[in-house]
Amino acid sequence: MYDRERLQNVLTGIKRDFEGAIEDPDDNPNYSMIRSQELIGRIHSFIIDQLENNGIDQSRIHEDEVVYGYPKSKSQDILVHDFESRRPIVGPHISINVRSQLSSIGKNYDTIYERIFAESTSLHNRFPYLPLGYFFLLPKRGYDSDAKNDNRVERSEEYDIEKYIDSFASISGREDPNDDVWKYEAICLLIVDFSQDPPMIMDDIEYYVEEGLVSADFAETYGSEVISVDDFFDKLIRDYKRRYALVHDFSSDRDDPNQDLSGY
Repeated sequence: MYDRERLQNVLTGIKRDFEGAIEDPDDNPNYSMIRSQELIGRIHSFIIDQLENNGIDQSRIHEDEVVYGYPKSKSQDILVHDFESRRPIVGPHISINVRSQLSSIGKNYDTIYERIFAESTSLHNRFPYLPLGYFFLLPKRGYDSDAKNDNRVERSEEYDIEKYIDSFASISGREDPNDDVWKYEAICLLIVDFSQDPPMIMDDIEYYVEEGLVSADFAETYGSEVISVDDFFDKLIRDYKRRYALVHDFSSDRDDPNQDLSGY
């Protein structure tokens, strides 16, 4: 599970500052955030908090560190490793990358998807046991780029949400180190309705159907789990414990110390 209230507060702040920077760029010091990492950094902080809440010690969580995959190396947004401890060094334990795309969503789809696909392939080629996650923030409707340039907030860009759900579901849910290297253990498509105040986390597939964003047949096929953050952290932590049981310090877990660990 995850802290829904905390995530809601993060999204509210992103909406306020992003839209405020569009409408008032001269007086608003947050204008540079539109092209900076400050906004997405709030998502980073949220994810780090959730890892800590799931028993990962703060000292083992790192940001913006390069991992040498095969054939490419790349900086990872959030990385869990134990390189400075006395435990055996077995490579990174968890890696999570974060992205937001608030405008120009449709035309950037191919580039986004190809990069995400290539990254999982490179990392799992070298670290097949690595639980790999991708956290992707998308709006229900994208912010219009032309309106933004005129200091107007317009959420009018429609894009193929079914395509995003379908394609990202196809590379999510890797269960075993012997599975396809291009798959991620967990992907979160965090689709948010920023027209509402506070922003609405769209984790109910029926809402998509009611809004005409997906067909009823599509919703029945995929269900809501592929677009929800609900199981994202549980899946990564579960895979981590199963694959790294000999190096994980279970005594540091914040859960009940008497919990049944036989499933790991």
